[in-house]
Amino acid sequence: MNVYLIGVLTSFVVYLIVAFVVNKFVKGADDYFVAGRNAPTGLIVGSMVASLLSTGVFLGDSGEAYNGIWIAVAGCAAISAGGYIVGAMFFSRFLRRADVYTVPSFFEKRFCSHAVGIMTVIAVVVAMAVYLLSVTQGGATLMSNVTGLDYNICVLLAVLLFTIMVISAGSKGVLITDTIMFGLFTTIGVISVIIVSVKGGGWWNIIEDIAANPETSYLLSWSGKLGYLYDTGLENVIWFLSYGVCWAGVAFCGPWQCSRNIMAKSEHTVIRSAVWVVIGCFGVNYLVELGAVFMHAFDIGDTEATQVWLWAAGNVLPTVIGVVLVTGIIAAAISSATTFLSLIGASISNDIFRIKDSKKNVLVSRISMLVIAAIVLVVAITNPPNIWWIMQIGATVVICAMLPVAIASVWSKKITKAGAFAGMCAGFTVSFLMKVITTSQGITVPIYLDVYFVGTLANLLAMMIANRLTKVTPEEKAQREALFIVPESEKDPVEIEKTRKALKSSIWIGVGIFAFCLVTWIIPYYMGLNA
Repeated sequence: MNVYLIGVLTSFVVYLIVAFVVNKFVKGADDYFVAGRNAPTGLIVGSMVASLLSTGVFLGDSGEAYNGIWIAVAGCAAISAGGYIVGAMFFSRFLRRADVYTVPSFFEKRFCSHAVGIMTVIAVVVAMAVYLLSVTQGGATLMSNVTGLDYNICVLLAVLLFTIMVISAGSKGVLITDTIMFGLFTTIGVISVIIVSVKGGGWWNIIEDIAANPETSYLLSWSGKLGYLYDTGLENVIWFLSYGVCWAGVAFCGPWQCSRNIMAKSEHTVIRSAVWVVIGCFGVNYLVELGAVFMHAFDIGDTEATQVWLWAAGNVLPTVIGVVLVTGIIAAAISSATTFLSLIGASISNDIFRIKDSKKNVLVSRISMLVIAAIVLVVAITNPPNIWWIMQIGATVVICAMLPVAIASVWSKKITKAGAFAGMCAGFTVSFLMKVITTSQGITVPIYLDVYFVGTLANLLAMMIANRLTKVTPEEKAQREALFIVPESEKDPVEIEKTRKALKSSIWIGVGIFAFCLVTWIIPYYMGLNA
């Protein structure tokens, strides 16, 4: 038994203990599905960041950064981070105000339409299942590589762990374990990047050497590696701008993100949490992916790009740090898996079966999660992993199906239930089919025909046509107006002032991020180019 296996199994035991302890405090459906609607800022931030990053950052995005499109993946993260604050202000606080358990329930209530709710369920379940498969395969691949265990055994261990955790502790357990895992992989990730930079010759020296070498200067250039995504730098930039907006949409209304806000103890918590999530999401993405580029300072042989951080754990980092890093990356996968599985279970019991009895509702949710977990287990074992592209499928489908309707649900007086249904249906169908076909067949479409653009346009056109053919009912009008009734509990002047200060601080956070990028990337890169 190697040290990595000991570290991983020890962490698994800790997570299970936490889940079983939290289980003692789950008293009903409110506790199980929305953590009693009393989660503080720290738990919301930890869960959001943990469920977003996962193995996609440490394996998928890091592999793409190493291969030459660091600016694309890091730029995408920078743009998407802003979606948290915008989403909190313009959608999530209204989502929480609607007093529902799930995102599909919000849309069903807002439009007085079970059909709209079911369409949302389809989009949510498909996207969450795709992501659940992605993180399961990513975590199992990592476990297998570092522990020596068979991949299939690692898949089984991972599925058993996150299934037991969610079924036993529900959303309360997910929030707490997510936050623990967030603290673990964030801390060890930053430490690992610093150690890699020091052993590689120094932060600025590595970047200057990359920039000065004509064969590697593209790694940190604005255009990235030409031909890897698209043939021109402009197309690559358009790609990361568009997918940055796409992922900002995930932050705005992605179920695995905005659903955390349903659990917040107040609307002020929703907004303040968003400010901190910006720092966490951008910071971890930027540093971990830049650290992957730093691996060019070492001879990693024929190691696959997606495995560069695993190579560093075994060849660059001190043994203890390497073990904790591997444990942290696996924690990132497990934290995301618990979120995705819990959302699927909540949607099936609340939005498909629509069970009103609290105990039966929780029971059906648990059974449905067992079934989904078994399906993911089989698929993960019988199909080879492709983590990065699986991630893109999930994000694209969710945003093309939901973003236009989510915005209109709060801010449009003209959208009807028919418009919402038509928009979601068109956006989901077009984006899903296009993404599956282009990915499976290796087809690269012109950037202006990217799935994100086409799917979003399909949603908007279908929604506008249906809106023109139908009228808003009195019930729909009343539901929208109810969203703008501020609860008395949210009118505390002290809390309002704290929230205003948090929003003002976001401006300085933006300035700080720009200054950080100048010092850690732009200045040394251009010094190397001009050397």
